[in-house]
Amino acid sequence: MFAGLKTALPGEKPETSEEKGREIKHAGMFSKKKHLVKALEEYAEQANETIRLCLDIVNAMFENRGARTLEELAAAVRSSESRCDTLRRGIEYHLYTGALLPSLRGDIFNLLEQYDKVPNKAEDVANFLSLVEPEIPSELHNDFGEILGRTHKAAASLSRALTSLFKNLKDSIAAAKEVELAESTIDKLERQLTRRIFSLEIDTGGKLLIYEFLKMCCAISDRAENASDRIEIIAVKIRT
Repeated sequence: MFAGLKTALPGEKPETSEEKGREIKHAGMFSKKKHLVKALEEYAEQANETIRLCLDIVNAMFENRGARTLEELAAAVRSSESRCDTLRRGIEYHLYTGALLPSLRGDIFNLLEQYDKVPNKAEDVANFLSLVEPEIPSELHNDFGEILGRTHKAAASLSRALTSLFKNLKDSIAAAKEVELAESTIDKLERQLTRRIFSLEIDTGGKLLIYEFLKMCCAISDRAENASDRIEIIAVKIRT
């Protein structure tokens, strides 16, 4: 009996080399998928950490902790975002080596492209604050705090949607819906805060800087919604 071929029971046809090869191929794909899922979880966690660090630098600005602190925190955001890029490339490698069926690989590539814009936008906020240091009136701090707090929750929901995608489709879809609801709420808060900004009794240049900061903050949840849309599309494909 050749090594690797199991002995057939009475009445059974012996397993052929071709059948054994298919078993090995399926086992290999399953192993690669497990590594892919773990890599996706690590990526989502790092993206979430980038958002958290972004909130830290905003709080530091509101607390007037100085330019040096802002730059140190911005450097931490950049480092975290760079780590996201490294992890994303690792996921792409898993996909290239056949971690999923071909029908899903392109969708995951597209998802990663959208998801990666979330930590990218957080990095934009951090760089803007460390380089420009806009003066945000204290009466607007709570408004920005609410928007960024909801943004952080949206990022956490997006993370759950991604990490549940190959484990619990129902939970993944529910989390993706949470991102959409959060983004819709943030849109409304953005419009309200925009009106407040342009009603301030400060010079037009100051208003425009604050408005630019607002647009950057809200871009994070906007990109999160785009990524959640991709997750829902993939979930439908997996389900069918």
